[in-house]
Amino acid sequence: MKNITACLTLKGISSSPFTLESERDMKISYSRDVDILMLELDQSLPISHAEHVGNTIIHLSPDQQPVLIEILQVREFVSALVDAVMQPDAVA
Repeated sequence: MKNITACLTLKGISSSPFTLESERDMKISYSRDVDILMLELDQSLPISHAEHVGNTIIHLSPDQQPVLIEILQVREFVSALVDAVMQPDAVA
């Protein structure tokens, strides 16, 4: 299993690639074998439950704060995103 991981922090810029400076870290990881992108928004909060909507699972803390977001079938998601971005703007 090959995973790609980048650590991000919010607010500002730090010296390492994919790292921003903040009070809290956000960890991004991709699991190629299951094609899932995980965005760990706040590792200090406990997860109480998750909600599954489409190809996204959002893990929430007891006070309904998002802690972890999983994007399933991320290759398909990115492909559709690129296609949408590359579409010419409609002329009014």
